Formats: sequence, C-alpha cells, structure tokens
Amino acid sequence: MLTFDTLIGKTIVDIEGGEKDEVIVFKCDDGTSYRLFHERECCESVYVEDICGDLEDIKNSPILVAEETCSRENELSDHVPEESITWTFYKLDTVKGGVVIRWIGESNGYYSESVDFAIIKCGKCVDCLDIYDPLKEKFGPLYSRMVLCPTCGNKRCPKAANHNNQCTNSNDPNQLGSYYHDDRYLN
Repeated sequence: MLTFDTLIGKTIVDIEGGEKDEVIVFKCDDGTSYRLFHERECCESVYVEDICGDLEDIKNSPILVAEETCSRENELSDHVPEESITWTFYKLDTVKGGVVIRWIGESNGYYSESVDFAIIKCGKCVDCLDIYDPLKEKFGPLYSRMVLCPTCGNKRCPKAANHNNQCTNSNDPNQLGSYYHDDRYLN
C-alpha cells in the first residue's frame, strides 16, 4: 500500500485542487502524479475543509516532511441521532515553507470517511494497464494484448512499456526500455 511519506524527496511542480474539493493532485518533476481522494460509497461526505499555509511554498523544492494524522469524533446532532466525523491532516514541508491540508469526513457512522493516497496511472502503457484479461485465462500464454505507444503508435517503442520513457518513434526490435526488450515480459 502506498503511504503519504512516499512524497519525501519528491519535487512537486504543480497542484490541482484546493479547499472544498474532493481531490487534490500533486504533479512531480519526475513525471509521477499522486492524488488524495475519497472513494465514495453512498451517504458520506469527504472533502478538503481548509489549507493552512500557501501551496506555492511546497512547489519546486524537495519535500522534507510528509505526514498523515487522523482523529475521530462522534457528536450528537439535532438532525441525526449519531454522526461520525473524521479529521485527516496532511502535512507537507520544504525548505521554503509548509502546508497542512485538513480533510473532513462525515457520515452516519456506517460508511468510510477515510482519505486515500494513490499514484495516478496513465492507463495507456504496459506498466499502468491492468494486465488481467479473462481471455488470457481461456487461451493461456498464447493470448496477449498489444499495447501501442500513444505518441507514435509503435508496439516496440519504449513509451508503450512505460509512459515515463521517451518516444523513439521507432518499431525497431531490441530498443532499451521496450516491452519486447525486457526479459521479464517474455513469458
């Protein structure tokens, strides 16, 4: 499971989202992107309540501190006999400054109020696609999916194997970084 301290040492170059949003995306200089979000079930509300500090202070400088803390409280309400509230705090610090992103999750107590942290996958390269395919079980190792580079359309291009690789605009065999060059893919 990916933990929030994965961001330590990363340099965030762009941030999407803010107060009252249900998703915050951190884009890093190495091409990776991460998101804080809540996978909604039914009758809960989870969003960014507020941000202490300036998000600009954590951009373009390596993250030194990345911490997550949670607290829960139950309170009686006039409208709902028992309401559950979860506060989740995300602290990020760089040498330029820091922020605390405070999420609030509210429900009747039967639904999750947690915030999730995940890497954003492109869904187009071999490394990011869900390789499970029911036809593979039916036809065995002879069945495979062809994944093409989204830029040049070649199956042997290294960018088809991983979206962080450079597009070579080539379908030549044995290209370094290609899906077909790496022995672990040749089963």
